[in-house]
Amino acid sequence: MKTIAIDIDDTLNDFSETLAAMEFTYDEKYGLDQETFKKYLHWIKTEMPDGERKNKELVKLRLTLHREIYKAAKVKPGASEFVQWLKSEGWRIVIMTYRDLRYVLEDTKDWLQENGIPYNYIFSTEDKTSMCNVWGINYLIEDSIREVVIAPEFDIQVFYPIMQKHLDMEFETKAIGYSNFKELKQCIA
Repeated sequence: MKTIAIDIDDTLNDFSETLAAMEFTYDEKYGLDQETFKKYLHWIKTEMPDGERKNKELVKLRLTLHREIYKAAKVKPGASEFVQWLKSEGWRIVIMTYRDLRYVLEDTKDWLQENGIPYNYIFSTEDKTSMCNVWGINYLIEDSIREVVIAPEFDIQVFYPIMQKHLDMEFETKAIGYSNFKELKQCIA
């Protein structure tokens, strides 16, 4: 059986756009003072400094806000139909996400179901290349630059939605970029 791994955020949905557009107002429920909340929110919307990645308050706020974004993010045009087509063609579909499924598994399953996206398995991993190797998965749809660059070196055919970060890449890759799911379907068919 042909197996394909598919990312969710910024691949099947508009996570980054939703994050950038969503307004979050300070509330005492976050357990932070207003200035710290504002600073952490800025980092969550832009990029967390390396030294803050294990900051428990920041990680907790990030997870709380991301849960809201996971629910609010819209499916990309053609994504549902594309994954349904894969299923009808006999592909085994593995959803691979960086999301911490210990906390957001049900939210993630609900979003996939509400958007008509079928799947066989769902995993959380920070290293999709290794997970694909362990499972013998030769196809990956993913936006992460790390995976776009590294996975093809391990004989994994990567397809990525072309975003500004890919246009700015300073690395060459054997991965295949696509502009929409109709184009991606033609690459896989």
